[in-house]
Amino acid sequence: MDILGYFNATIGSCLIIILIAADYLRKYNVDNFQRKALLLVLSSIFLAALSEYIGMIMERTQGGHVNTSLYFVWSINMIARNCSFYYAALLVDYTVHENAERSKKLLKIITVIMIAYGISVIPNINFRYYFAITRENVFIPGTFYLLHLLIGCLIGLRF
Repeated sequence: MDILGYFNATIGSCLIIILIAADYLRKYNVDNFQRKALLLVLSSIFLAALSEYIGMIMERTQGGHVNTSLYFVWSINMIARNCSFYYAALLVDYTVHENAERSKKLLKIITVIMIAYGISVIPNINFRYYFAITRENVFIPGTFYLLHLLIGCLIGLRF
C-alpha cells in the first residue's frame, strides 16, 4: 500500500477543489443558484476524495472498530460519489436552460433519489451487495458494485 501516493493524490485533488471553489465564489457574472450548484458538486467530490483516502489508509489496519469504521467510510464514499454525479447533472441542466425553477424541481428529485440511495446502502452491511470488508479489513467490491457506478453515471447523464 502506497500511503504517500494516496496522500499526494488526495491533497492535490482537495487543493484543486478548494482553488476552484475560491475562484468561483468571487466571480461577479455568476448568479447565486449556479454558485450553490457548483459548490454542491465540489463539496461532494471533496467528501468522496477524502473518504476514499481515509478508507485506503485504514485498509489492513488492525483494531477493535476498524471494520465498522471502514463500512461507514466506504458507504459515505459511495453516497458522495453518486451525489457528485447528480449534482453535476443539476449544474449542467441549470447552465444549459438557465431556469432556476426547473433546476429547483430537479434538485428536489435528486434529493429524494439520494435519500433512497442512502437508505439502500445501509443494508449493505449485512448483505454485502455493493461491497464487503473482510476480516483483514480489505475492501472487496460486491455483486452490484459496478451496477451502482453505471446507474449513477447514466442517470446523472440523463438529466
